[in-house]
Amino acid sequence: MRQPYIKLTIFIFFVTNCATNAQTPTAQSDIDFLVDKIKHTYVGYQDKVKGNEFENIIKEVTTSKSKDTFANLSKLTSYFNDAHLRIFQKISLDKIDTAVCKINIQKVTKLSSVKQKNKYSGYWASVNHNSVIYLHAINKESFESYVVETKTQMPKGYCNIKMKQNMNGELIADFVSTNMNRFFLNFKFTNDTTLMGNAYSKWRKIKNYKEGYLDNKTMPISTPDFKVLDSNNVVIYMPSFARSRIPEYDSIIKVNREKIINSKNLIIDLRYNGGGSIRNYFPLYPFICTNVIFDRQHFQLMDDNYLSYLEKVKLRIDSTKDIARINRFEKIIDTAKMNYGKYIMQRKNISYNCTDTIINKIKNVAIITNYGCLSAA
Repeated sequence: MRQPYIKLTIFIFFVTNCATNAQTPTAQSDIDFLVDKIKHTYVGYQDKVKGNEFENIIKEVTTSKSKDTFANLSKLTSYFNDAHLRIFQKISLDKIDTAVCKINIQKVTKLSSVKQKNKYSGYWASVNHNSVIYLHAINKESFESYVVETKTQMPKGYCNIKMKQNMNGELIADFVSTNMNRFFLNFKFTNDTTLMGNAYSKWRKIKNYKEGYLDNKTMPISTPDFKVLDSNNVVIYMPSFARSRIPEYDSIIKVNREKIINSKNLIIDLRYNGGGSIRNYFPLYPFICTNVIFDRQHFQLMDDNYLSYLEKVKLRIDSTKDIARINRFEKIIDTAKMNYGKYIMQRKNISYNCTDTIINKIKNVAIITNYGCLSAA
């Protein structure tokens, strides 16, 4: 597998990488790689494609002379308008032209000193308090924004949003998040003072902006945590369901077991949790479930990624020397190979029996969410 420059993520189904050179027209190999993954790995492909629409986009990208590889490839994923199917490009801080950023700050000073005709022009603050931007309406269909304040490494004056209205009246944004990941997303003004950037960012317009706006603002908790609010209330913060967080949640819940079972109200804070692995919240089952939980049937694609996973599992099973178990698993591998490229129903009988749950005093479970909660969250 090639090392990543642009990363393709189809959550739930697979995580893989696509290497490209942003300084040359999109290589056919990069287009072929992405199209193959979409057609054969993305389960929404057959249902969402209408007529020759997607094939026409492939032709457009293939014949494009643009040197912006990422923008070209993003046209392929943007067609499906699915947050589970996306690519992003990591922007290197050392590649940013600081001289241009300084010029942009001077531009913001001039723009803000005069009354703007467009109602959207002006200062906007992110609701998670990590940045302030100045949004400039180039015309009725095009916007650009410049970072004025930030609590991250993104430099002041950096142009982090370029929005244009497409033929359907939708705003398509070339957007760089504060952690320096570039996306192409659908943006929209939900009203005169609120700008939504999918589930990744949300801003509100500031009437009377003053420098240092973020100084007294607190950013949301970004790592797993647990707190006792009082004798009746405990809260567990779950801002991410990345696989790397699984051991952290396991540990936090194990260490605080007695505090949880002796509380009246368990509060689960999921704000800004963009999803990931459902395994993260399994340790909560003993405290909150009231009936049997079953692992339902699902379809699994028999592809190289899945076969590679099965071979790794087989090594562990072989080490048990359990002949019957080894034979059963070899049949599973044979079935996967015989049905290569197809989706096969996977039946599991795994269940969690809540009648065996611990005795606790919990009466209420409260879940806090916001616009940033996606997928497994």
